[in-house]
Formats: sequence, C-alpha cells, structure tokens
Amino acid sequence: MQMVRITALTLDMSDAGTAIFNHDIVMGDNANIFMGNGYDLRLQSDGTNGIIYAANGSLTLDVAGNIILDADGGEFQFHDGGTNILEIANSSSDVIIRPAVQDKDLKFNGNKPLMKEIDEYT
Repeated sequence: MQMVRITALTLDMSDAGTAIFNHDIVMGDNANIFMGNGYDLRLQSDGTNGIIYAANGSLTLDVAGNIILDADGGEFQFHDGGTNILEIANSSSDVIIRPAVQDKDLKFNGNKPLMKEIDEYT
C-alpha cells in the first residue's frame, strides 16, 4: 500500500502566532470557537441556533456601515438576565413595540430639563 502525504493545515508562527486561512473554516454542530485566556468570548451553533456568549464585560458591534437585524420569525426580543423584557414585532408590515413582562409599562424618557416622563404612549 502506497502512503500519500497530505498537508491539511500549515501555521506560520513568524507573525506572532497569526493563523491565516485562504478559505472557509468548517466546524460541526455543537462546536465552539473560544477567544480570550478565560474563554471570554464564545461562538457556538447547535445546528439550529447560533449563539454569541460574552462571559464578562460588554459586547460591542462597531461597524462602518449599518447594523441590520433580519429575523424571518418577524420578532425581535430583548432579554435581561434571561427574561424577555421587550418585543418588537412585524404584523402585516405594521411595527408593534410591546413590553413582554405582564403589567409593565413602556416608558419614553427625555433628556431635557422640565420634560415630563411619558408613562404610556398609544
């Protein structure tokens, strides 16, 4: 049997450990990409949902263009500590903004002196 040698990955450590790929990186379901010494940032896909975890600190999206959120489910949910607190939904191209917690209000506050808080807006 003849042995065939294939080089699947080459790392050039001359650039302080930078790995450069000229094509895709493909990982299977339930695989993770970890960043930081304490795995501070993790990217994961379970085959159905994609998740970005920031274990400590904040997560900032800083782009030169626009930030586009495109949800085919027609709804955006805002959670705090795992609790859904706000929903923005599409209803026949009408936009619905509603608090997700029962008996809670949607409040708009101004940043000008003497501006009154608006407790409810319809």
